[in-house]
Amino acid sequence: SANPTNVSISNDSSTETTITITINGTDSNGSVTKKCWVTSGKEFTANSSGVCTINSGLSAGSSYTVYARVTDASGRYVQTSKKISTKEATFTASKLITSKPKGLSSKVLGDMYRFVGTKDDVNNYICFGNGAKCSETDDYMYRIIGITEDGEIKVIKNTAIREKDMTIFRWFRSSSSASWWTASDIYARLNGKSSGSTQGKDGDTNLFVDSSEYPYMATTSDWYKKISDHSWWYGSIYGIDSSGGARTADKIFQVETGQLETYTNNYGFGSSNKWSEKSSAKIGLLYLHDYYYSYSLNYSSNTYVDCSKTSANCINSWLHISQNGKSDDSQTEWTMVYFGLRENDSVYRAWGILQDGTTYYLYPSYSYSVRPVFYLSNTVKLKGSGTLSDPFIVQA
Repeated sequence: SANPTNVSISNDSSTETTITITINGTDSNGSVTKKCWVTSGKEFTANSSGVCTINSGLSAGSSYTVYARVTDASGRYVQTSKKISTKEATFTASKLITSKPKGLSSKVLGDMYRFVGTKDDVNNYICFGNGAKCSETDDYMYRIIGITEDGEIKVIKNTAIREKDMTIFRWFRSSSSASWWTASDIYARLNGKSSGSTQGKDGDTNLFVDSSEYPYMATTSDWYKKISDHSWWYGSIYGIDSSGGARTADKIFQVETGQLETYTNNYGFGSSNKWSEKSSAKIGLLYLHDYYYSYSLNYSSNTYVDCSKTSANCINSWLHISQNGKSDDSQTEWTMVYFGLRENDSVYRAWGILQDGTTYYLYPSYSYSVRPVFYLSNTVKLKGSGTLSDPFIVQA
């Protein structure tokens, strides 16, 4: 009698270490046996539905020739083959703490391991929102600021957000009313809490969460659910210590996390001069300490510079907006840090990072670049190496 009818492979799928196919083929004279294997590999027998899984001898991110054979009761057979690849290896950010991609600090700086250096010193590009590779100026490209000890990933959007043709926005609309982070326009518009009014040249629509410009940031999307709710400290910075001394990354971190007082009363918005208030939210902006920690004169010893001085050359930090590959972004950007007494309208400001690389307090009714900052959950899966050509990719 004739051999079994022609064999074919369908419904192939894979994981990092398995390949599964459906083997199609029958014999008019009786039952058949269906098996699958890869070159020089072990044979596996399909189930009664023809589904056959190869689950040994495979490596992640590799291409294999998969064979399928249909054999009748007399030992006659037909076979075919197909090229199938296993999925690339994925990992959580905790692995990066031990594998140390280029530029990640060897010790905790403030509250996390941080990427430190110039644009060429760090491999911290990460694509979020599309599950695929993205380019430097895509709206899906982010940069990793750091990784917490429990594996959360703090990221900043590589380019400034936009609304229609606008790419600069006010921290707070009015120039005659003091404000602070949780009452600012930027806080509301980043977190999808806008009132919907149309005051001011910026309007008052959502800029990021639940905005038409960034559909992957809809509160109903799976991408949005990968962002952790985070407790953000907020307060004011006049000076850093009792003598108004030099601003260093460690001192600013202590101020911005409620550990260190300054010489200005009501600096922390509480009974003492320490920051005392927090807000739970998905989206924030840079702290000053994020920027100060991102650049050092001596990368091996992490000797951090005072970025309030032009001579510090902090403009060379990977975190300065001029390093993002998009020259038409405003080269000055807002932080989430307030300056002044919130009940004193004559002195209130908000801190920005200026185009020359220094930090300074600015009128919040002016418009500058805004780059959202948030924490990805420690359960998100990544692949890639963090370079511009092979960025980390957050898996869908």
